[in-house]
Amino acid sequence: MASNATPSLHKLSPDAKEFIPASVRSTHVKAEPVLSPVSNYAVAIFRGYVEDLMQEPGMYDATVADLKQNLPFYVHTEMIASKLAEELVQHSIEESNFRYTGARLSEVLSTCLSTVNFKKQFLHRCGIEFSRKKELIATKEGQKHLIGFSLFVGELLLNMQLKDGGMIEIFQGAIFQLLALFMSAPNDDTVRCVTQLLKLTGGVLETRDEQSPELDSLFDGIKSFIVSSNSSTFMVFSSTTHFQV
Repeated sequence: MASNATPSLHKLSPDAKEFIPASVRSTHVKAEPVLSPVSNYAVAIFRGYVEDLMQEPGMYDATVADLKQNLPFYVHTEMIASKLAEELVQHSIEESNFRYTGARLSEVLSTCLSTVNFKKQFLHRCGIEFSRKKELIATKEGQKHLIGFSLFVGELLLNMQLKDGGMIEIFQGAIFQLLALFMSAPNDDTVRCVTQLLKLTGGVLETRDEQSPELDSLFDGIKSFIVSSNSSTFMVFSSTTHFQV
């Protein structure tokens, strides 16, 4: 990434200029490459590890230790890394109980698969998903998918780091924009997502950006959102979190 700065948001508007990683921007679509038997085997092995983590989350350390030792042997190209990134993102969106584990796993894979640029492939895949947000918010089924992605981004903000241990600011910028988008289309599901996302990441956003105009706009947006949505769900949130509005 060229910069860690949070993308500019114009008064927390869902119509603000999108942040899309440079690797996502393209003028044409490339043909999907055909996976080799080794590539398919790598994907199958990875799915096995994901299944193990889903069934026995208490065995996370042992499972990840085995993954770090064995998976890199089969992942020797960026194409395979991109397929694993696709698997990880989709599973984390669809399986609510896997999002925290998926975020932790993305950090593990970024380290043990650094030679094939897994982190680059992973951020590229997240950027593609983020670029679909306005399309997804327009339908009920799309909103469900976008909510899953947004909560996964929240987990990534807390669990995926830069080489120096710092937070990946691009996720923070994405959360601001996703919150704005959900608040522009209030219903029971989007209200619930806003409350969950703020409970998950509010402390981090507040601590890091106390003087940020984006945070000020977020506060203003939340106040208007509470009034317009008149939601008991949001009232419960307001009474159980320190993230005051």
